[in-house]
Amino acid sequence: MIRTYIMDGTELQENLHTSISRLCTMLKELSEKTVGLEAKIDNLTSRCCCKRDESLIGPSDVIKQKEISSDDQNAGEETKEIADKVICQSKDLCNVDNSHVVGHHELEISEGGEADLHKHMSECKKNPDHLQLIPVYQFKLDHLLSGYRDTHLYDLIKAVADLTVRISVKMTSERRPQFWPNTTLPYSLSDKKGSKNLRTGSGRVIGLVKNEDEQCSCSNCQSLDRARSSWKIKLVTAAHVVFDDIEASQTRVRLFFDSDDSPKVVFDRVNLINVNIERDICRLDYNTCDISLVEKLDHMCKRYTDVRKKVFDKYNATRDEDKLMFIVSHPHGCSKRISIGRWKDKKSILHLGNKNQFTYTTCTCPGSSGASVHCVGYDMSYDKYWYVHSGCSSGVNNSSVD
Repeated sequence: MIRTYIMDGTELQENLHTSISRLCTMLKELSEKTVGLEAKIDNLTSRCCCKRDESLIGPSDVIKQKEISSDDQNAGEETKEIADKVICQSKDLCNVDNSHVVGHHELEISEGGEADLHKHMSECKKNPDHLQLIPVYQFKLDHLLSGYRDTHLYDLIKAVADLTVRISVKMTSERRPQFWPNTTLPYSLSDKKGSKNLRTGSGRVIGLVKNEDEQCSCSNCQSLDRARSSWKIKLVTAAHVVFDDIEASQTRVRLFFDSDDSPKVVFDRVNLINVNIERDICRLDYNTCDISLVEKLDHMCKRYTDVRKKVFDKYNATRDEDKLMFIVSHPHGCSKRISIGRWKDKKSILHLGNKNQFTYTTCTCPGSSGASVHCVGYDMSYDKYWYVHSGCSSGVNNSSVD
């Protein structure tokens, strides 16, 4: 009886190994079949005449589109068969609540540090000539789209450019998640946790506030044993640019970087105020007692507020027809540039309180992550207008959610 039991157990073990082997083979075949799934979906979606958003929202939603041309019927059936298997294997991949999580970050990663940034720009594959990224010092009224060469709009773009900053970080936190919330999509830089390579993005000064009950504690004031008033300079960028306080401690912010010969004005110690991964928004503060810097930025912020209202009043009623937008960023970590265009779609993200997200084809490059995105006529509130560039997928850019 004992001998028989051992033989049965051995046979059972062999059968189990055989089953596992077959399962692995099936999973490998499934993986090979799904390699081209995203491309198939993008192809079907681009030719679909439906009313739903055209950005990538997951295989299950694409298959539900009804108005597919007759040329796509056969491809649609094949795609549906593969997609059904993928959905069964991983429902998280097609989580509708997180369909706004699309695209890849547009940070510039430089293993060679600052010295290699111009090299990255000259070797750029996304926009080799950078013709649609206009150096801020060359920007003229004629660069605006035909029919919209308005002096107030031009002044607004210049005002945003004045407040645009370059953000550089020399640490990738170990606390970054592996995936975006409730998905199996890799989170930005999740493969580089612990890395100390330089990365650059963009951001913007969004305001100043005086520290009424707090004296400056900078090293200069401490060394001179003096008490001076201080101000908080408020900044915004993307959460994937500066993820937590560990990364904030290794973050430097450069202001007024309009050309290669611009003087270096740098914030070397910023504080993380809050970060929202799902919306991809990060708020930073910098404390300073430099009254000349405070006065300069205060003047720029007031100028922005004034011209913003004029542009809002003029374009608010036709904003969904005009679809005008612009971005000021630091492509490849180099001096700031302006890109002009139109936004493509506006999505309402239900589980985030019906907040909006924009998609667009307006020109961006690595280094544009975190740059403020301005959809003309939508910036009705200065303190809460925080759309920033979040990423790019299949040639379509997407903003943060606000």
